[in-house]
Amino acid sequence: MNILVTGGAGFVGSHLVEALLKNNHSVTVLDNLSSGKHSNIPKEADLIIRDAGVHEAKEVFYGRDAVFHLAASPSVTLSIEQPLKNQKNGENLTVNVLDACRIHKVKRLIFASSASVYGLQPCPNTETDSPDPLSPYAVSKLASEYYLKAFSACANLDTVSLRFFNIFGPRQDPKSPYSGVISIFAEKMSKELPIYVYGNGTQTRDFVYIENIIHACLLALQCPKRFSGDIFNIGSGKSTSINYLIQTINNTLSTNFVPVYLQPRAGEVKHSLANIEKAQKILDYKPIIEFEEGIRKLLKP
Repeated sequence: MNILVTGGAGFVGSHLVEALLKNNHSVTVLDNLSSGKHSNIPKEADLIIRDAGVHEAKEVFYGRDAVFHLAASPSVTLSIEQPLKNQKNGENLTVNVLDACRIHKVKRLIFASSASVYGLQPCPNTETDSPDPLSPYAVSKLASEYYLKAFSACANLDTVSLRFFNIFGPRQDPKSPYSGVISIFAEKMSKELPIYVYGNGTQTRDFVYIENIIHACLLALQCPKRFSGDIFNIGSGKSTSINYLIQTINNTLSTNFVPVYLQPRAGEVKHSLANIEKAQKILDYKPIIEFEEGIRKLLKP
């Protein structure tokens, strides 16, 4: 297949590009390199350095069998500090991508959404839960999902949204504002620097190793079902506390770090957990790398 990946130079995108190439697809990356890195992209992939949200980018969608739309401003903090920029790089960019897919009759669009759309909803979260976005970033992801569904209805596009939970793995830059807690903790602990936990460490997350995310992306690409804005949770389906995360990193690195506990941050979600039954049933998705193995692969590659 001839596949376009927006945001393909980023953490998730570069892993996806590698997997697509290994599956003998022809891959083009569309990325403005604002947060992604040229060095992340395999030489077998074509790179077009351009913002996916500009009108001129639409010509890049010509002749594509499928598009993975991963380009975004993936930071809750920055979305609060720069809400207009977040909107431009969020739902506005998605509409431009959808319109390009409509014009050039792309067969399938797969969108990288986020578990942040659930907000404070009790877990485990299912796709039928009412969204409760608590940041401009989460609102943009939810709005983009609605746009995918609308374009399926009015423009007959095949579209699907994958709600990713807490991803971790290689190439997740701990110095980046987009980084997850695992890469930050791992770097600090490997350098014997203090680590800080907001709260008592009993808060939980659904940590999912990058290979599981890429596995789900490939399944969504290959699924024979025609999608109409369908939504799927993609996580591990298991709950892990921050304290257990630190213990697992300690065990892996043979260290004995004790975190510094600080006051909880206002508005932070206490628990996050994916119900992945829908993805299991329709996409045949199940995690292929467990949490502990993922930590070992990350810290001792």
